[in-house]
Amino acid sequence: MNNNTVEEQRELGSGNSSKEVENESGIDKDKSFNSQYILKEAKNILVNFTKTLQTDFTNELSRAFGNLREKQELEALLKDKNQELDKIQGNYNEVKEELAQVNQKLVAISEKLTQEHQKLSESENNRAQTKAILDRTIKKLTETEDECNKVKTNFKETSQNLDETRDKLVEQENNYARTQASLDHTIKKLTETEHEYNKVKANFAEASQKLAETREKLLEQENKNTQTEASLNRNIEKLRETEHECNKVKTNFKETSQKLTETEQQYNEKMMELDQRTCQLAATEKEKENLLKEMSRLQTLFSTIDALYKQYRELNKGLKSKLNGLLKDDSLHAFIGGIQAETMDSLWDYIKDELVHSRDEVRELIPVYDGLFSIFSAYKTDYTRQEVEAGNPFDTDKFTANSPLRGKVEEVLFQGYKFKDKVRKKSLVLCGR
Repeated sequence: MNNNTVEEQRELGSGNSSKEVENESGIDKDKSFNSQYILKEAKNILVNFTKTLQTDFTNELSRAFGNLREKQELEALLKDKNQELDKIQGNYNEVKEELAQVNQKLVAISEKLTQEHQKLSESENNRAQTKAILDRTIKKLTETEDECNKVKTNFKETSQNLDETRDKLVEQENNYARTQASLDHTIKKLTETEHEYNKVKANFAEASQKLAETREKLLEQENKNTQTEASLNRNIEKLRETEHECNKVKTNFKETSQKLTETEQQYNEKMMELDQRTCQLAATEKEKENLLKEMSRLQTLFSTIDALYKQYRELNKGLKSKLNGLLKDDSLHAFIGGIQAETMDSLWDYIKDELVHSRDEVRELIPVYDGLFSIFSAYKTDYTRQEVEAGNPFDTDKFTANSPLRGKVEEVLFQGYKFKDKVRKKSLVLCGR
């Protein structure tokens, strides 16, 4: 800003003093004009003098052309004149240089005078412009102060935004830590589930191996039966041959009576052996049939258990967590181990209590319990489910009502069971009027 004002002052000073500089420089211009005029006049004089010498030299040659001596004198005179002309030319050049130096000095003096006049004009104009410069400076300072206040306000807002951003980053870091912990817990659960699955897979492989061994035994037994049947066919063939021989013997009965007796004895022995083989074959077929039935039953039982276990695994976590006291853990081994009288009683009591308190989420567990009880009752035949239907009259010896009414049964909420025709768990029913 100060540089601009100084330049403005200089322009104003130069503008005000331009006329005075022109007036004062008129003398210098006249002096420069006189020096140039002197050089021009000297040059003209020299040119005229040279032309005069050439004219005189030509006239002298024409007059004295025939006289050799005069010619030589004229040549000497011409030489002298040429030397004088060279001196005059040298003097002319020196005068010309001196005049050029004088002109340069005059120009330098004129420039100094112009600069001094400009300085005087600038000093006078600076006084008038100083106040205006100070006023503009104060105004600029006021505007600068306002800008500083705005910058301070923006800085405070920026600091507040940075604090909020920092708080958000801290909260995001906490959320990330919680998410990481949850992921670690989930990975741990998945690892435990994978171990349980590997155990179930190993048990299934073991059961498959046993089934394969049983199948091999059945194939071996079939091979033995085939061999026995072939042996019987051979025996029958031999019997036919023997019968043929008997026919021959009959024609010569008298001669071969003794042989016939021996043959009949052999025949009876073969028939007894045939009967024994037939009994063995029947026993083998029965054993094969029993093994096939047992294998089918085991396959059906395993499929039922697997389906029930899948239903149990699909129960919600809250319901399964309440069964921790009834089942050891969430594994298939613990699930199968729960098929016993004490566990069935405790599980029935838990389901009944939950239904009485209107916790309907336990209804998901009823199909699992029904399947487990069907497997349990297949081994423990003394345990049977109660047969109750809607419309039956309410019986306090058989039923437990889940309502204050004691009329006919409208809905069977949970079926009870008996042990040796004695009610062990009463069915939970909903009665009407």
